Amino acid sequence: MKKLNGLEAYYINRGLELLEQLTIQDIENVENQGKIPIMTKGFIKRELKGLKDKLSNMTLKSKF
Repeated sequence: MKKLNGLEAYYINRGLELLEQLTIQDIENVENQGKIPIMTKGFIKRELKGLKDKLSNMTLKSKF
């Protein structure tokens, strides 16, 4: 399996951070409407942390 270089990993990581922010904001909006969201903020944070860990493992390590 090919590994990602640092720039590719950065772009994917940044996308995951933006996804986390938007999803948590959506969950808060649903909660403010008095509804119960399907997913909790903790679940989103845990799942995205797992993805970031996988991303770290799939990224080439710097030789410096």
